[in-house]
Amino acid sequence: MLLLKLAAFAIILQVVVADSPQDKLFRDKKDYIRHVSPGNVTLRAGIGYVCGVYHRRHHSLTSRVFERYMWTDSRLAWNPKDYSGLQKVTIPYNKIWTPDVRLFNAFDHDEDVDYTEAVLLANGTVIWVPRVTYNTLCDDEHDTDDHHVHHCKLKLGSWTHSANDMPLQYFEGGFDIDLYMKECPYIVSHYHVRITSKKYDCCPEPYSYLEVDLDIKRRHDDHHEEEEEEEPSKRKRWEKHIAQKPCFWPHC
Repeated sequence: MLLLKLAAFAIILQVVVADSPQDKLFRDKKDYIRHVSPGNVTLRAGIGYVCGVYHRRHHSLTSRVFERYMWTDSRLAWNPKDYSGLQKVTIPYNKIWTPDVRLFNAFDHDEDVDYTEAVLLANGTVIWVPRVTYNTLCDDEHDTDDHHVHHCKLKLGSWTHSANDMPLQYFEGGFDIDLYMKECPYIVSHYHVRITSKKYDCCPEPYSYLEVDLDIKRRHDDHHEEEEEEEPSKRKRWEKHIAQKPCFWPHC
């Protein structure tokens, strides 16, 4: 008798779990095709700068950032009343369409991306904040012994979607250093962000990208300080701190 009761309870539990609002929502969206774009969609994009390290030997900059994206995919929208008042869910990024945004001026190799889950709201709005490492070349014309400020650039945009198909707008101002780490050996002394459109020979329509100009310098202006690559202990220290993920709304 006890075994029968336990079996019945297990069946009831399975039914309750299977009928959770989130599971029901995902079952109802089973025909969603993530490889197909949602059509004309406005993409809000921004960069949260966490740490930048300049390498004098190659005049390059290694940046650890959080890319911030927001867009609306109407195919993913739902009525909360049909799902027990469900307002938002967390979903793996590879289960939905995501914009093919890349760093145009990557140096040495492509970005190192730590893909995170995305937050999906009931109206179809998607918020996605992957953690990324950039390697870019900097302007070496001002890199002299008398000039300890290094001028670098980040250029982020879609490979395939034009400004007509996917207009680009700022997400939270486009760029900020609110999360910049005090342990980072370099500081951002100045930055300027803008959205620029450009036409290419291949295509009549313009393509937009987010462009950030950075001035970066050592936190401690020591003329005789060794190059960062020759100080592995410092590099390991800031990498350890960067590895700690801060909390982003609405994950918090």
